[in-house]
Amino acid sequence: MMRQMLRTASCELKPDDGCLEVPRGIYWFGHAETVIMLVTKLGLFNESVRTHLGGGHHMRAADFQSRLRRLASRPPVSNLFRTAHIAPFAGNIVFLLHHRPRHSKLINW
Repeated sequence: MMRQMLRTASCELKPDDGCLEVPRGIYWFGHAETVIMLVTKLGLFNESVRTHLGGGHHMRAADFQSRLRRLASRPPVSNLFRTAHIAPFAGNIVFLLHHRPRHSKLINW
């Protein structure tokens, strides 16, 4: 899905012989499992990156005791990768590409 999205965007910005006519809109729909995989592939909510919310640790079996200590602390350290926040019931991700060539006329939809 990511590959197809990037290909469509690049065809819109720099058309070449391999590009078909680009439609005005392309829509993909999926369930929470699709959203989780896409968010993970994009590197969002990456627990291995230290932020003001915590993190800085990869989620591995070897780090399980460290994870338990973090959860047992008061108040517990929040996790960045929380599926209820990332992909709630009926959650969506939107990617928009707005492109207006420098010398083009304004198009009214």
